[in-house]
Amino acid sequence: MITTDRQRKLAEKKLALFTARLNDPADGKILPEPVLKKVAADIQDSIDKLQADIDLYDFAMRADLDNLEPSLESLGLIPIIVRLKKHISVREFAAMLGVGHTQITRWESQNYGQCSHDKLTSIISTLTEKQLVRITGLSKAS
Repeated sequence: MITTDRQRKLAEKKLALFTARLNDPADGKILPEPVLKKVAADIQDSIDKLQADIDLYDFAMRADLDNLEPSLESLGLIPIIVRLKKHISVREFAAMLGVGHTQITRWESQNYGQCSHDKLTSIISTLTEKQLVRITGLSKAS
């Protein structure tokens, strides 16, 4: 997942390069037709993945923290969305959680899918009381 404006800009550049390559394959005179089809399919897959990442980042940046509709599928996106919306850097977030910034980068690249349940619970509990209540339906006093 894209988690910074810089990464988004790089993704847009890659997207433009892949799109140009798909629309004007220089290998057309060199490679056989089946190979060209495979290359075009691979490029299209890369375009689709980049566009999905850009769309997810844009969604996260537009998200209303008070109206997040959490689901099991989106649970791992919540810490990312909150971090982005609060303009907290990866390093600052890592310091808040007591882990290295590279660990945050790994977790975010997988939407916290490889993060243990206990650690994800700890991460979510670092959110504000209002966000915690909204996401889990529980208050800290519960």
